[in-house]
This record gives sequence, structure tokens and C-alpha cells, in this order.
Amino acid sequence: MLDSNIKKYYELQEQLDAIKNEMASLKEEIVNDMDAQGINVFEAEDVKAQVVSKETVKYLDELAIIKQLKSEGLDRFIIEKVDTTKMNKELKTSMSLNESLNGLVAKTTAPTLIVKHI
Repeated sequence: MLDSNIKKYYELQEQLDAIKNEMASLKEEIVNDMDAQGINVFEAEDVKAQVVSKETVKYLDELAIIKQLKSEGLDRFIIEKVDTTKMNKELKTSMSLNESLNGLVAKTTAPTLIVKHI
């Protein structure tokens, strides 16, 4: 049973990857066609397509930004924060850090299933 379930899971994963690739290709084609027609909304029988532009902000030099904000008196945009990525790595190896943060950090372990074709 386990063998057949793993095989089926892998097959579904392959199908999903193929569907995601096809959807990405169709999305690009639809956006390009709508852009070429100068429209951002298109309605057909029972479906509607709309192209919405989303702005993404990426902070390239956080320390420089903090320095600039402080110099302009804009401290309300600055918060103290724990670097959880570094701390997670350290917590895996440092017993003394584990002891000092006992009760402040909760660790859980959850299974992750990775299925690949071999």
C-alpha cells in the first residue's frame, strides 16, 4: 500500500508541475495579448480576466535605510527584531543558547514528505 501511495503521490506531483507550467505560459500569453490590445479587463461568456499591476518593494541595504531614517527623525519605521534564521541555526547546535532561552522558544518537529523519481 505504501509503495503504491508514494508512486501515486509522485505521479500527481508531476501532473501538478505540468499544469503549473502550462498555466504560467497561458498567463504570459494572455497578459501579452491584452497589453497588445491596450486593455486590462476582458470578459467572455462566464469568465473575466483582469491585469493588475502590483508594486513590490525590496530593501537593498537595510542598515543604510535605518541610518537614513534615524537621521531624518523617522524612528517610527524602525523596530528591533531577532534574526530568526541565524538563531534557528544556532539553536540546533548550542545547548547553552537553548538553556538561556528555555521557556522563550518553542521547538516543534513536523514530518516533511519529499517524493522524487529515482
